[in-house]
Amino acid sequence: MHTANENIMHQGICKLSITPIRAEPNGKSELLTQLLFGETYVILEQQDDWLKIKTDSDNYLGWMNQNQFYEYTDSCSEMQIAKKFPMLASLNLLSNTQVYLLPGSVMHRYEPAADGAFFYVNNDKFFVPIVAADIQNIDATNLEAYALQFLNCPYLWGGKTMLGMDCSGFTQILYKTMGIQIPRDAHQQAEVGEIVTFSNEARLGDLAFFENEQGAIIHVGLILRPGEILHASGKVRCDMLDSYGIYNSTYCKHTHKLRFIKRILR
Repeated sequence: MHTANENIMHQGICKLSITPIRAEPNGKSELLTQLLFGETYVILEQQDDWLKIKTDSDNYLGWMNQNQFYEYTDSCSEMQIAKKFPMLASLNLLSNTQVYLLPGSVMHRYEPAADGAFFYVNNDKFFVPIVAADIQNIDATNLEAYALQFLNCPYLWGGKTMLGMDCSGFTQILYKTMGIQIPRDAHQQAEVGEIVTFSNEARLGDLAFFENEQGAIIHVGLILRPGEILHASGKVRCDMLDSYGIYNSTYCKHTHKLRFIKRILR
């Protein structure tokens, strides 16, 4: 294909349920994040069988294996974000194969139908049996019920699906299903929104950020109500939140030190 010193600007699309994105160009490298079906990216560089990419949604950099690359040729911007929990099974009508859509997956060129919906990725036509409840907007009226469905999802550094997710992957996917794109990592998400001055004024949808001993942002969680937070730590769990930080009732101690709370939802 290409060498590392060529100017590569091909655009790709994820046509698998999940594609891992790594810190370095090898399969043993740290998992940084994941692409979900329908997410697009630009190729910046190639080293052997590895492609350095930048994601279109959040400008995240990392490496993916070349054998998971699919060129993206469709410039149509119409899309629908998959929200159903835990997943939807879509049928590729061209190849007669199934692809599972996890929450946050992107269905391009979406066309509702009486018994579901059709969508297109490049020249492939897909069918997915979607009912109205699967595509309704997630907002303040149903965010809590939707977010609580992720309870007990296992923790996975770099993950952002119910098969495994980290703290900022969890909050990013929740906001994505509400139609709001926020950055990938906790310290980047901390740059978004407005400060909530007092913790007892926090409300559903606010994000709480936590720091280490050096003052660096290392953790984020979703406020359910004053004094209660949903976050990924070992698993997605619900814990108490006070002015100091997160109190874990299992260990009977504080596990994360609160830095501040930010409001993104108006």
